[in-house]
Amino acid sequence: MIPLYQPSPFSFFVSHTYPSSQKSKVAPNIYVNMETWFIVLVTLCIIFLIRAILSFFTTTVPLPPGPLHIPIITNFQLLQKSISQLEPFLKTLHAKHGPIITVHIGSRPSIFINDHALAHHVLVQNSAIFSDRPVALPTSIMLSSNQHNISSAFYGPTWRTLRRNLASEMLHPSKTKSFSEIRKWVLHTLINRLKTASESEDSITVVSHFRYAVFCLLVFMCFGERVNDEKISDIERVQRTILLNISRFNILNFWPKGTRILLRNRWEEFLKLLKDQEDVLLPLIRARKQVKESKLNNDNTVVSYADTLLELELPEEKRKLSENEMVNLCSEFLNGGTDTTSTALQWIMANLVKYPEVQGRLVEEIREVMVSDDNGEKEEVKEENLQKLRYLKCVVLEGLRRHPPGHFVLAHTVKEDVVLNGYLVPKNGTVNFMLSEMAWDPRVWEDPMEFKPERFLKDETFDIIGSKEIKMMPFGAGRRICPGLNLALLHLEYFVANLVWNFNWQLPEGGHVDLSEKDEFTMVMKNPLQVHISPRGTCTEGAAATCTSTTGIHPTSVRSWSDNLFISGGNPHLTSRFCGVVLGPTTIFNMVSEPLHDCLGHLLSGFRYRATRHLCSRFRCVILSVRGCVKSPTSVRSWPDNLFISGGNPHLTSRFCGVVLGSTTISNSLVGVGEASFISLAAPFIDDNAPAPQGVIHVSPPFAHTLYPSILIIKSYPLVLIIHPLVYTHTIT
Repeated sequence: MIPLYQPSPFSFFVSHTYPSSQKSKVAPNIYVNMETWFIVLVTLCIIFLIRAILSFFTTTVPLPPGPLHIPIITNFQLLQKSISQLEPFLKTLHAKHGPIITVHIGSRPSIFINDHALAHHVLVQNSAIFSDRPVALPTSIMLSSNQHNISSAFYGPTWRTLRRNLASEMLHPSKTKSFSEIRKWVLHTLINRLKTASESEDSITVVSHFRYAVFCLLVFMCFGERVNDEKISDIERVQRTILLNISRFNILNFWPKGTRILLRNRWEEFLKLLKDQEDVLLPLIRARKQVKESKLNNDNTVVSYADTLLELELPEEKRKLSENEMVNLCSEFLNGGTDTTSTALQWIMANLVKYPEVQGRLVEEIREVMVSDDNGEKEEVKEENLQKLRYLKCVVLEGLRRHPPGHFVLAHTVKEDVVLNGYLVPKNGTVNFMLSEMAWDPRVWEDPMEFKPERFLKDETFDIIGSKEIKMMPFGAGRRICPGLNLALLHLEYFVANLVWNFNWQLPEGGHVDLSEKDEFTMVMKNPLQVHISPRGTCTEGAAATCTSTTGIHPTSVRSWSDNLFISGGNPHLTSRFCGVVLGPTTIFNMVSEPLHDCLGHLLSGFRYRATRHLCSRFRCVILSVRGCVKSPTSVRSWPDNLFISGGNPHLTSRFCGVVLGSTTISNSLVGVGEASFISLAAPFIDDNAPAPQGVIHVSPPFAHTLYPSILIIKSYPLVLIIHPLVYTHTIT
């Protein structure tokens, strides 16, 4: 007889599981359950087989290449660091995998790009697709009032409203111009601080002065009033503390509920910083609100950023901004304009100190503009002069290229899957760009690690916004480009021009410029710039110096000064170890004319003189000689003795010797020899009671005849200047 129930292959296990007395009762149900699981297993296998077959005939777009991702371990390691701290790791990945890579940071894949063409394709050609921001992490949500600021807001109506308000009410050229008097006040404050510091110290660290000045300017623009030093210090302290500790608080985002218990102290520190920020900024916002409500504004009162925020209404939510949102927007305004600007300013000035020939050329350009505009001896390079200073713009651009304040932009994201360069950019994945790698790309920039402002002279309209192509983008590019780009360039050009025009920037004795970087909120100098500064028009003690006259005469390329130009002691005098500088022959006459007029005018005034013409052989002319001691080197080597000796009144020594320079080297030395010696020569005779010298003075600035062939007597001084290859000898009795 065939049994009604045929045991399944699993009956063996059942027979060993149950006693024989119970087998007849439970076996049928167990057999049914096992058969069900068998059917499920076979079905799953068929499904996976079908998917494998389908995937064989379809192409899946992969993510860009990157390192192995181990979810918990990788996330924990990467969340402890800022993006900038990951830069060396990312550079290694780019070298291995190419211009586009993937790194898993948090729950989303992060894609990094270091290619110019890809960056332009993403940010400019497909700007609308890549203009969104990712959902912020918990700490960032608190810092941005749930992403209600310009930098982190989602791409949409709220972002447009906030950005349009900033661009039209604060950054429009007409609005920017309304703060020109404040910029002038801040400039004078900075110059006075630097002068005071330089008088008490041989070398000063300038970055703190830069940061203070920019904070003063941005605080006024934000709140419409000049706050006292104590308040400025409080604002700077709170803002910088938050900026410098952002990366420390990233770990709180790893598991917010858990870290509130495990890292309670760090959470408390973070919340205290937010409270401190509110305590410092909110009273200033409320003060502006009170002014507006009481209608205390007058026609001369500028509109501050806080004023515009008090009037702003969010379109989607149909409401005004909350106080917390205004605090965070003001914080964003201050951070976006202070730390980045002061950092860039320090980098630019560091390179002007490191490369004095660049500083000299910049000063010469400023002098030419100031003279042509009849600005004469005015201390300030005005904002309207900046457009004429082409080389200044090149210096600023080169500073931003060589030392971009930020090496990354704020992360972009996409709302839908996008294929980029054959790789998948997944929905909600982040996209970022290696700004420094693009700025230092040898395929685009010749000698990229060298500071060469001249590279921008070739292109008078360099496209810094990247509309046609991206070569560098220190301000980002596309729809999310930094809205304060033009204001930042104005501040940098204005401060650099005036700092160079007012001061001679040099290394202290034994110092050097270290261009090593350190990651803070921006990429700052690891060893802050220390300099020796002196007002232009003076020669200083104790440091290498470029001696210039009060007429604004400056060499175009300074080579070296081997020793102190002046030594104090009763009255200053030239030392025996003095070297000249370099100047082009076409400007030699313009350079020495004023010192010659002023100094020799004082020297000869009140004395009888007679001119005797002597032939000078082929421009080998005596620059200066006293009491018959004359030498004829073809290049400046040294001064064999002090020009002045203090004692009662300084006087010329009998052992002073002049120099004779050939036509090929006169332009390389006359600014150092002629200017310094003639200015110094005049010093003892400005005093009416000073003793009159006796001797013969020979003066001949070669090449001058090619520029001014007919000028013999200039101003009202009884002075005859050589303006052709002859020497006029003046005998003083």
